[in-house]
Amino acid sequence: KWFTAGPYFRAERPQRGRLREFLQWNVDVLGSANDGPSHSDGDCLECCVSAFEVLGLSPSDVQIHLNSRSLILEMFNAIGIASDQHESTFDLLDKLGKIPTTNFVERGHEIGLADRVISLMLRLNDGRVSLADCSGIEVVATDDPFDTELKGDVAIKHLFEFEDSVVGDFYYTVRERRIGSWCTFDPSIVRGLAYYTGTVFEAIAEGERAVAGGGRYDNLIELFGGPPTPACGFGMGDVVLGNLLDDKGLMPTGSELMDAVSRPQASIRPVAFVVPNGDDENEPLVHTLVANLRRGTECTDWSSRDERKPWDRDRYRVAPMHARVSYKSTRNMKKLRADAVNQHARYFVEIHADNKVELTDLDHREPITSDTHGSFSIDPNAENYVGTAIAARV
Repeated sequence: KWFTAGPYFRAERPQRGRLREFLQWNVDVLGSANDGPSHSDGDCLECCVSAFEVLGLSPSDVQIHLNSRSLILEMFNAIGIASDQHESTFDLLDKLGKIPTTNFVERGHEIGLADRVISLMLRLNDGRVSLADCSGIEVVATDDPFDTELKGDVAIKHLFEFEDSVVGDFYYTVRERRIGSWCTFDPSIVRGLAYYTGTVFEAIAEGERAVAGGGRYDNLIELFGGPPTPACGFGMGDVVLGNLLDDKGLMPTGSELMDAVSRPQASIRPVAFVVPNGDDENEPLVHTLVANLRRGTECTDWSSRDERKPWDRDRYRVAPMHARVSYKSTRNMKKLRADAVNQHARYFVEIHADNKVELTDLDHREPITSDTHGSFSIDPNAENYVGTAIAARV
């Protein structure tokens, strides 16, 4: 995992949201296998959402539109787009909704696409699905010949189904991390750069250019002479983000700016090292708890106050903390505990079930128990929430 933040330059005419010089925050995870939307894809999405939350934005302000570029490639093959047209068709699809429909059709004809194919591409916007709660989605039967053609092919049908589909994979990935309300499956999103290979996403605010964007690029490092290295990441520029924060009244100035930048940061030393105990069903709970710990728990008084600001000192009941997981394949508790010690974590958190979490103080080599329940919960609203117990000792 790595990030960079620095100045970038582009040789373009300056316009709203796009300047010749700008700052950009880049976040990447290298060396992570791609088996559909992977844990590293979820980590990048969660990181992006966490940044928006810390800045005071909400899902009504910005939505992350997700898609799978490899799935769209399947669709291209299914509807008869020749392989030598794939790159130009991806570039065209990236302009869907950004240029007038007549221009889209003209460009489609210029690269040799049939009217039927162009019509199918124009309909991709109809395939958007909110990932807040989509477990009941089914393919809708229709007598419309056009819809039958669109949804009848197996490769295209995946765009509209839920179980055993890309939509379902994305849903479970974002649900584990409690970010479903921030995410929309959008088959029209492909990103304009040819190096993307799988998951792609853009954070979109109404009336603005993309606030952030990225995805999976499994072949790029090898293309530049390195070893085969799967990877994913995203970039977020300061210009569009600054415009959005200004419009929402979330850009501090004066003494408020001093307060905002003076907020205590999460500990550089890992506070919690979270692992599952044995059962595969506990693996998703690890990602849910880590998301809860990293994002903190807001105070009810703060969240219900009309004149609240994201930098207020009374925002959190449990402040965001540095939480880690193990990327080792082993599930041996002795080895996982050694991994936590080697990373200098303060607490070892072992999940047996959503309401059966064991907590160990690694500095003093002693278990910690809940006064009321014995073990702890992953639920931030529970009386025995493990995050509350950790925060009381940090």
